Amino acid sequence: MPRPILTEELDEIEGVVRARPGVSSAEIAEALAERIPRRTLQYRLKRLVDDGRLVREGGDKAARYRTPEAGAPAAAPEVAAAAVSRPMVRVQKSPI
Repeated sequence: MPRPILTEELDEIEGVVRARPGVSSAEIAEALAERIPRRTLQYRLKRLVDDGRLVREGGDKAARYRTPEAGAPAAAPEVAAAAVSRPMVRVQKSPI
């Protein structure tokens, strides 16, 4: 039977993310006072995300964590403008 997750552990992880928004799980592990196994940290992070206390951005190895109130990172103006100003091109295949 797995041991219950202590609220102090979750609070410490959330505190690290709150201090450094956009942090990876490896960076969180380094910042924690006590070393915990990588898989255990992954379970704790999933729990915090499921509870709405953290937001996960990116996939798998590129995942970054932030608090919901930190907001999503803004796109660079050049990238945002390029995405809006490109005309849509439709490619249609015709028989040869």
